[in-house]
Amino acid sequence: MARSPARRRAEADALASVTPIRWRDLRPAFLDAHEQGEHVAIIGPTGQGKTTLAYDLLDGMATRAGASVVCLVNKARDAATVDLGWPVIERWPPDYQTRVGRRVVLWPRYRGVRRPRANAGRFLDALDAFIAEGSWTVYVDEVPYFTEQLGLRRQLDEYWHTARSSHVTVVGSSQEVSWIPAPFKTQQSWLFCFRPRTQEVVKSVAEVCGDRDRFRPILGSLGHHEFLLVDSITEQAWVSKLGT
Repeated sequence: MARSPARRRAEADALASVTPIRWRDLRPAFLDAHEQGEHVAIIGPTGQGKTTLAYDLLDGMATRAGASVVCLVNKARDAATVDLGWPVIERWPPDYQTRVGRRVVLWPRYRGVRRPRANAGRFLDALDAFIAEGSWTVYVDEVPYFTEQLGLRRQLDEYWHTARSSHVTVVGSSQEVSWIPAPFKTQQSWLFCFRPRTQEVVKSVAEVCGDRDRFRPILGSLGHHEFLLVDSITEQAWVSKLGT
């Protein structure tokens, strides 16, 4: 169906409302603006650069903001995590030498498809410890896996609501929005979105961004490795690209 002139004008206005900026300039500006305890959501299909962006942000938070960062991983294999070179532990807490570096990966041994929830208790112990200590930045890699396969939906729902009071930032990633818990969509202060694979998903992600009419044409115009960053508080938005 052809778009009406009014629709085309609205889409042009939406595209003009977002500032394109190189990642080398946007990254330090984001790190300066982000406050410990503000949650971050990263949405995008596999292959667009979601994991690369997440680890870049986490490293910046540890370096610039002085936060202690932990990645929660429950995959059988994950080359991107291995390539980080951060210390990997299977059970919380880490020893003193590991803790000093302020970067750690909690990656229990994968127990296979017959025991999908075998590691849930280890992750819950760690999540409780972060709240008790405060000032942690916690990366939940592929949120739907934790909520569905590990059965931690109720616990993570509560965590997103309560972590900020302990100055705990939760950074969560997901390929789409259909299986993620509501707080992942509503409790984030910053939202990074890569181009969804279908127009139907574009509409869903645009709604999470806060304004479907404004953000749908922007998301649909993104190229490979490009992403939209939305400040959910001020409704400011930028478009950038990894590697620029």
